[in-house]
Amino acid sequence: MRKILLFIFLFYYAAIISAQSPCNDEAIMSMKGGWKKKSDANMNGGKDITEINKRLDNISELFKSAYPEPKGNEAGWYRTMSDNSIMSNGPVAYNFNSLYQHWYCNVHLKKMLLSDETGTWAFVYVNHYGWFMSSQYDMLNIKVDGNPVYTLPIKKGIWKNYTLYRTSSGGEKSNCIILSRNGQVPWKPVSQQQYLEATLVQLKDQRMKTSDGYTIQENNLRKSMADTKNNKNLKDADKEKMIVFFQKQLDDMEKTKDEHIGRMNKGWDDKINAIENYMKQTDAATLQGPAIIDHHVIDDFKGKFPTEEQGGRMLVTADPGYFNTKLPHAAPQFIVLLWTWDNIAPGLDFKKQFEDNFPVEKLQAMLDK
Repeated sequence: MRKILLFIFLFYYAAIISAQSPCNDEAIMSMKGGWKKKSDANMNGGKDITEINKRLDNISELFKSAYPEPKGNEAGWYRTMSDNSIMSNGPVAYNFNSLYQHWYCNVHLKKMLLSDETGTWAFVYVNHYGWFMSSQYDMLNIKVDGNPVYTLPIKKGIWKNYTLYRTSSGGEKSNCIILSRNGQVPWKPVSQQQYLEATLVQLKDQRMKTSDGYTIQENNLRKSMADTKNNKNLKDADKEKMIVFFQKQLDDMEKTKDEHIGRMNKGWDDKINAIENYMKQTDAATLQGPAIIDHHVIDDFKGKFPTEEQGGRMLVTADPGYFNTKLPHAAPQFIVLLWTWDNIAPGLDFKKQFEDNFPVEKLQAMLDK
């Protein structure tokens, strides 16, 4: 009985102390964290896996040296392979991933808990773009020379002599740099002419599909009527009701078909004419210059290109000529370093320490080796 009473006393005492303990940024930042290796994913590097693991382990040490004593955070890292290789016969693509889970004040329990989710991450993408230019946020629905076309992220400054970019995936709370050989980059600009010609093909194809779509719908309705008529499992009365229903849909569609197709075709024609008029009126040198577009209206060319200063984004595509096929398959030929942060004390502390201390020159030294 005494043990039970003692347990109850200690439980309530701990609850009182916890409730009275401060729960603010100062208390959160006093929480000393550490580094933990998490489970890898999709590590199917074949004969290169030993070398890949070694490289990623070395990268993990660079991160630990830059952020040796996490404050208000618990740091974790793991390896992954990527299926986003730029070239089918190019270098293998793989990643270093790190996340920083922060402590926070739980107002209901009146104590600090470790977050399940976090916006504070840092990545190293080897031999592929990763979230720097992703199919989800940055890829257009056209191709140039058989390669996907991307909008290059917005430049936001310089960090340790590297151009600093803001990614679409991370927004304002993201920084990203590219490490490559001799100041080159593994992409090349898409010219105005390349962009406009590829867009014309796409628009004309979509215009053709406008009427084709109606034909397909009409044929589907007629087929439904025939299938209903020949269905031996339906009663005649039910067949008649269904056929009347399908016929009404068909009649309604045919009444409005020409009007709808005309309206939609006018929309396509306006876009097509804007491109064709621009190409007729623009000199060859300008057409061979880089295409810079408004990221928010990718397929809606209005007759002129914005500048990067106006918020436009340059179109680029992979440059196969950048890659050296004589290097080992797992050798890093270019590297993307990307970090994001939560706008809270632990996230901002990580950002500052990382940007102050990360030995980017050691990451650069890994290229082509």
